[in-house]
Amino acid sequence: MKQTLVKLIEDYLPASEYSSSEPEIVSQNDLIAFEQAIKQYFMGFFTPGFVNTRWQLPADYQAFLSLGIRITYTSDGALEEDIYAYDQVQEATTQPWYDFDMDELKKRVEANQVLQFDTLWLNIGWWGDKHEYFICCDQSHPYFGKVVDGHDSTPWGSAYFSEDYNSFTGFLEALLQEEEDEY
Repeated sequence: MKQTLVKLIEDYLPASEYSSSEPEIVSQNDLIAFEQAIKQYFMGFFTPGFVNTRWQLPADYQAFLSLGIRITYTSDGALEEDIYAYDQVQEATTQPWYDFDMDELKKRVEANQVLQFDTLWLNIGWWGDKHEYFICCDQSHPYFGKVVDGHDSTPWGSAYFSEDYNSFTGFLEALLQEEEDEY
């Protein structure tokens, strides 16, 4: 899986308008600590049993995180798009502007009235001023492993996604090819 992602990045990144940070070593212990912290965060909204039985990083996304890179797109010196490195994902997923959505999620969980997309998602990047990318990390959900583009919304607050991709690999390939195809 990791080799597939490395090849995809090597094949498409140079011809695209995207750039990559220098790789930083991400150890297995780093990834375990990251997952534990994220799971602990979600236990504030879901039961420990729900989180522990459903949580799973999709293999292709875990492989990307282990590369220790960040992929960005800059236009006229301004950052326009960002696919986060592993050390940015937790902060992005737990940011304060999600408080309303997460408070509403907690109420729905407590009332046993969860919605279709009320599950385990990570914020993995953004583009423009109203789009954020999320990946589903609930191995029992039909969207497991899919990446969605939440247009001015989160999966916890809306079921509207302006785009979705079947996998992180598919998302990354489409992203890099899209920019490549424009030139």
